[in-house]
Amino acid sequence: MVMSKMLNPHMRFRLSLLGPLEGWKCLEAGAGNGTMSQWLADQVGPSGHVTATDIDTTFLDRIARPNLEVRQLDVTKDPIGEGYDLVCARALLHYIPERLDVTKRLAAAVKPAGFILLEEPDFHSVLATDSPAVRDFWSGFIAWAANCGIDYYIGRRIAPALDHAA
Repeated sequence: MVMSKMLNPHMRFRLSLLGPLEGWKCLEAGAGNGTMSQWLADQVGPSGHVTATDIDTTFLDRIARPNLEVRQLDVTKDPIGEGYDLVCARALLHYIPERLDVTKRLAAAVKPAGFILLEEPDFHSVLATDSPAVRDFWSGFIAWAANCGIDYYIGRRIAPALDHAA
């Protein structure tokens, strides 16, 4: 819940720049606790539809909105669907070894003239410190994460991956 409280305002701001979402068909991949899916369901209104997906829907199953569908989905292999006005995900790709393939799959689910918003970390800036101890800590952490298959630099590779998906 802490991550949602910290990051939801930023994602909501970005989505608000698209204008009114009334009537849109939206997909949130890796919806986690569903706070963004609930917000999206409120934004698209009764004429819109939101599909909230995750590999584990434990938290999503607690959400009830007439225009919100919860679906268990593995974005690496399950059918995602198509024709979405908006596909969004946050903090999903950096944990998935097939992250660039999943990026292409998510992009393919967006209808022509639709939108995709993928928010992922880029830890490059944590190395920009004058403190050798802090730099060593983050270098070690990033190396550990990479060894576990986590890519904390994926944020910078999303735009080129989407460009190649088009």
